[in-house]
Amino acid sequence: MSGRPSKIDPKKALEQAMILFWEHGYSATSVAQLESALGAGRQSIYNTFGDKKSLFLKAYQHYLDTRLKSALALLQIDGSPQEKLRNLFLNSLDCTSEKHLGCFIGNSLATPASHQPEIETITNQAIQTFISALSAAITPLFSNQDTRSAAAWNLLTLFQGTQLIAKQKNTRESLLTAINHHIDQLSSL
Repeated sequence: MSGRPSKIDPKKALEQAMILFWEHGYSATSVAQLESALGAGRQSIYNTFGDKKSLFLKAYQHYLDTRLKSALALLQIDGSPQEKLRNLFLNSLDCTSEKHLGCFIGNSLATPASHQPEIETITNQAIQTFISALSAAITPLFSNQDTRSAAAWNLLTLFQGTQLIAKQKNTRESLLTAINHHIDQLSSL
């Protein structure tokens, strides 16, 4: 052991691991980085969370249970479908971190690790949760289930695209214009 404490605060450590995996991805996050971020030695991390893959899966699930759940709750507030969507999109661009990390789901999809069965399963579940929430939010605009489903998928791709581009500095105003244009077009479909 490297002289680090053997006790880990699991909640705090899971949050730290989530941010590290969110920023760097599964493959690019080293155990040494995890040790540093969590302030614990490898054995303490393994004793608490299992191996790196187990920690990633727990961190990913933590993201879904906290950040995604909180974001999707914006789709359940009172207001028109357009207002709900604007709240979701605009809130996602106002990250509190120094730099915008994008979407953990999208970031995970963009790595080779996304093809591992356990990661693929959790990603598919996250996407379906997102699609269901979007579909429910836009139900008043589309009585036809197929059209509503297509619109929800379109919104998900817009969301993922804005999250990716938002990682680049000085894109916020252009993204806001694109988001508002796209949401305004929904009522004309």
